[in-house]
Amino acid sequence: MKARTAPLWLLLALALPMALPAQPVPTSLQGLHLELRRADSNQVAVHHYFWPDGRHCEGLPSGGLPQEPADPALIAPGLRCDRYSVSEGLVHLQGPAGKTTRSLVARSDGRLELDGHPFIKLQALPDAAGLAGTYAALVVGSQTQRQVYVFQPDGRFRFSATPMTSEDGSPIAYEGQFRTQGQLLELSGAATGALQRLTAYPYPGGGLMIDGVVFTR
Repeated sequence: MKARTAPLWLLLALALPMALPAQPVPTSLQGLHLELRRADSNQVAVHHYFWPDGRHCEGLPSGGLPQEPADPALIAPGLRCDRYSVSEGLVHLQGPAGKTTRSLVARSDGRLELDGHPFIKLQALPDAAGLAGTYAALVVGSQTQRQVYVFQPDGRFRFSATPMTSEDGSPIAYEGQFRTQGQLLELSGAATGALQRLTAYPYPGGGLMIDGVVFTR
């Protein structure tokens, strides 16, 4: 008996990817978000913190974010803050300098875009076991250093900073204990001096952002 062949239109339909339905745009936002703006061939990271009651601050909060929603009194100092609302795919920002309107789009895969830029809700840090690993970054500022964090599953860590030239200071190395809570990385130990409370989160696509610096694993 001769096998029957499916009609050509059916074969083409099965071969083509199915279009995903458009996702609804959220009407309110909450938590720390990352906007990746394009600048020439580079990306510029811009942080936003939103409260569901309509408050918004632009910039990376310092001192860690142990819970959500965060205490506005701990975030607002030093950041540009205003009010926001979302309606019909538009984000309206109202501040001392006036009103700004930006487009908010939910792609078919669920990802958000703000004025065409990737706009990502940032996640909390994992526990000590989930964070365990070695993370390194080349930090360029008044001094250029290669900084490395080594986190252990039992809550211990080691830190080192290696200067790139003789003008970049002296090598630094110390160890201690760490803990995570939300987007707070807390470092303690005799060599660290005072308790360090840093804003940190898993960087989208891999790695770890610590206090504004992206460390790769």
